[in-house]
Amino acid sequence: MGFYRIRLNTDIKVTGASGDPQVEFFGAQSESMYEAILHFFDSRIYFERSDYVPDPAWILRCSINKKAKLNDFVSFSPNFMGCPFIIREKVKFEIEKYNLGRHYYIPVELFDKSILVDEKYFLFFSPLIGFEIIDFTKSLFYSGNEIVGKRHVIVNDAADYVSRLRDGAFVTSDNLVLSNNFDKSLDLFKPRFDGIYGSERLVKHLLTCRFTGIVISEQPRFVFS
Repeated sequence: MGFYRIRLNTDIKVTGASGDPQVEFFGAQSESMYEAILHFFDSRIYFERSDYVPDPAWILRCSINKKAKLNDFVSFSPNFMGCPFIIREKVKFEIEKYNLGRHYYIPVELFDKSILVDEKYFLFFSPLIGFEIIDFTKSLFYSGNEIVGKRHVIVNDAADYVSRLRDGAFVTSDNLVLSNNFDKSLDLFKPRFDGIYGSERLVKHLLTCRFTGIVISEQPRFVFS
């Protein structure tokens, strides 16, 4: 049992957009709201925040990029911290059956040129979970890759891991062991450093629903000890 990475499908046959996000955030109901949204999700100050609750009055306005298709899960720009994708209303309905932890839905108005699309979409926001959920002593880290070769690296704790990243060292892991600090009842979480992950039962449901626009890893990235 573990957690599987859920990522956006980048195949042009699926998205219609060649390497580009499907939609682009361009405004809100007012200029002040637009600036507030950009400030809230700014990666440069994200971890300095004391409050991760978005304003419930916010509505994002996004333009659909040329030739892009609208899937159930949609890519967007610019990058917002804690926001892996925009989702269709039917996805929201289905995932709400599971324990998603702290999360928020921000309404999105999509425009095809100047015409408002008559479908409900939401920006999904899941505040990042810190390094405390990882048992570093039981996780296997390495440097290098399959081409140049992998070398086992001992990472003692979160401080050691962060220090290596700051020094420019590329350290990764195929499997990370979740610590006792992790809430085992969760079905979805977004770690501080990588992607968004769903429990086995959640990803099975997503696959059963045959939602478009996502790819789910075949093997779990996060596992229990």
